[in-house]
Amino acid sequence: MSSKAETLLRVKQLRAEADALEQSIQTITPLAAIGKHFDESPATPLLSTDLAAQLEQQEQLMLNELKSYASRDMIKLTPRTEVLPALSTEGEQILAAGFTPDLDILRQVVQEGSYDLPKPNPVAGQLLKKKVVELQAGKLMLPGREAAEPVRELLKAQLAGDAAAAAAGAAALDADLAKTFALLSAELATQQEYFQHLTAISKGDHSAVSKDMIAVFTRRKWAANKKVTVHLIEKGPQFALEVQVQAKPVLTKKDLDNYIAGQMAPSRSLNIDYVRGRVPQTGHLHPLLKVREEYRKIFLNMGFTEMKTNNFVESSFWNFDTLFQPQHHPARDAHDTFFVRSPAKAALPTSAEGPCYVEAVKKVHSEGDFGSIGHRTPWKEDEAQKNILRTHTTAASARALKELADQGEFRPVKYFSIDRVFRNETLDHTHLAEFHQIEGLIADRNLSLAHLLSTLKEFFRALGMKDLRFKPAYNPYTEPSMEVFAFHPGLKKWIEVGNSGVFRPEMLRPMGLPEDVSVIAWGLSLERPTMILYGIDNIRDLCGHTIDLKLVKTNPFCRLKPSDEEAEETSTAAAAAAAASQ
Repeated sequence: MSSKAETLLRVKQLRAEADALEQSIQTITPLAAIGKHFDESPATPLLSTDLAAQLEQQEQLMLNELKSYASRDMIKLTPRTEVLPALSTEGEQILAAGFTPDLDILRQVVQEGSYDLPKPNPVAGQLLKKKVVELQAGKLMLPGREAAEPVRELLKAQLAGDAAAAAAGAAALDADLAKTFALLSAELATQQEYFQHLTAISKGDHSAVSKDMIAVFTRRKWAANKKVTVHLIEKGPQFALEVQVQAKPVLTKKDLDNYIAGQMAPSRSLNIDYVRGRVPQTGHLHPLLKVREEYRKIFLNMGFTEMKTNNFVESSFWNFDTLFQPQHHPARDAHDTFFVRSPAKAALPTSAEGPCYVEAVKKVHSEGDFGSIGHRTPWKEDEAQKNILRTHTTAASARALKELADQGEFRPVKYFSIDRVFRNETLDHTHLAEFHQIEGLIADRNLSLAHLLSTLKEFFRALGMKDLRFKPAYNPYTEPSMEVFAFHPGLKKWIEVGNSGVFRPEMLRPMGLPEDVSVIAWGLSLERPTMILYGIDNIRDLCGHTIDLKLVKTNPFCRLKPSDEEAEETSTAAAAAAAASQ
């Protein structure tokens, strides 16, 4: 019954949907049925499920119509929880098939004389227990076999709907056969009654199903009691058998002009205030995106070009080795870096990128070159192939500089990037495992530390930071290196705002850049400036699952003022204050 029943079930569902659609198109409403019920039985409560069963409609579709009546005060709907029977999947399949599994077996026994039973069957077990069939040589048959043949003919007539012929024939049977016929006839009637009650449950006519019948269905797993929400229907103060549709007034341009000019009072029927329609819900920019765009504008105004940063997964070669970071450096350990499990390794640069580049990197690491003694440690290709989540966007800078070197004739460039990086950090109120890094670099001939200092002062001036300090630092791929500090007037202290340096020749020369080309670079985070600008103390309130979505919706515009603008505003405010005091 499984595949055939499922097909029949689907056909029935489609028919039910078509019937429901047809009913929804019809102009007949349940109002007449509601009025008739309260006229005949004013003290009997009326439930939405009973009304749906009475009108042979789907309750959910009818409920939408009832709610429209309730909005006009024609009726009152009160939701309540009821325990009502609901069909199981097997019960739905029985309805789709048109008969119970017991009746299916009995029909075959009656019409064909036997039913093959190759393996134990719970349904057959129920029939054997009731002694309406008997098992012989792997087949179910009527009790008494050959002697029961007259009974079989009468049962065929009963199944065909000829009850009168069956009753007349039963009167002519002897006592034993009459007893057999009565037993089988009663079982057929019982199975047909089961089917009728299952149909009533499916239509929502729960009052027609007794508790004993529900107990049988529950035991057979054809149905079960479930808590459902139904609606109690009562007459409302504006109850009527028909819906009175009022003609809607026509709104003209003259009405709008009079309303705007104050010559026409607000009208509920015209609803002039909402002529423009509802204001649509729109998206909102996260504070990080607003601050990111401000940084991006500063770089673009300074003539920088944005680099490609679409490689979240990088090989250790581009993330570490090209930057002259030794393979035994602690930053390359698992406690600082996220290693990718699959694919675990990446191919090193191909011949299209220069077959000698990997060898040049290997040589400068293990032996030294271009005036450097290198790290004097073995360089392993297997270590360079490991895939990781990039720990800094300097990997993208290395790729961009290698592309610049491969172009042949050198040309000065100014690059920047703002994108996500990943580090295996201990999470706290100022650190996350994923954050944004802002990076800028300039490649030109004969650049020096003086150029770097001048560029940093101009860049941070555009951010509104004019008081800067520089502190010597160490980076594996820059020399000299400096940490950048700025004085924050709100916090009244010096804070670290970035890192900077000049890329080492051990990084640039293997790429093929000319000897007189230098690259100055600096970087800073995006999250910390955003936290300072928006007064956020915990980074987890800015990013992550604990963020307040109201902050995203209501955060103000971000505008980074250059320091000279701030000074001008301060002097103007001071002058205004002095004039006011005089």
